[in-house]
Amino acid sequence: MNNLLLLFITLTLTFPTVTFIATNNWITSAIVLVMTGVYLFLYAYPKVNKMLERNKKFHSCYTFINSFIIALSVKGSLLSAFETTNGVMDQEYMTVIDGISNLAEEERLDYLKRHYDFDIYMLFLSVIKIYMEQGGDILSISYYLTEELRRDEDYLIKCESISKRKVIEFSMLWLFTLLIVLILRFALNSFYLKITNLLLFQVAIGLLFLLIIGSIHLFIAKTNKVEVRGYRNV
Repeated sequence: MNNLLLLFITLTLTFPTVTFIATNNWITSAIVLVMTGVYLFLYAYPKVNKMLERNKKFHSCYTFINSFIIALSVKGSLLSAFETTNGVMDQEYMTVIDGISNLAEEERLDYLKRHYDFDIYMLFLSVIKIYMEQGGDILSISYYLTEELRRDEDYLIKCESISKRKVIEFSMLWLFTLLIVLILRFALNSFYLKITNLLLFQVAIGLLFLLIIGSIHLFIAKTNKVEVRGYRNV
């Protein structure tokens, strides 16, 4: 179970639990449960998971291209470059490579374009082809490629850093809001007992969680606008 799925399960269970504590009403709690679960698992999870997988894959692509070019400049052969690069790659990459270990080095590079579905990887293949046909200094041949790749990687890291900070700020804001609701529930217990049966109060609590879900939607929509240039799996 990945962290994102665990987070969404936690939210799906937490929201109706807080609703029930605040309202003492099973119907309102059930509505919040369904509303939260439907949104998080039918819309938010696929969106966020796809974005995270794309970013992870680009970081892996960045590591592969840089490591392969440096190894190729030192070792001078595709086979040796592969052997060196494999030592610094992630498990997902190694799973792909293990499945095509019977292929020649050029065929492995070509096959990897299915895994690294970015235009920058296609450019990398063109650079390797030029190097294999004409020779020369691979570091010089690939200079503009690696510079462009580095800029894209730096941009993505910066966007991820900003998003993480915003997630913390966003979470703290709504956490304090829910804590205030719970504190008022127990601090003003006699008052709460008088209003829990009021339809207006039940609707207000439901709208509060609808507002939270709406703010999550806006946050995801804004975060999802961060693009990796040349990503072809859209």
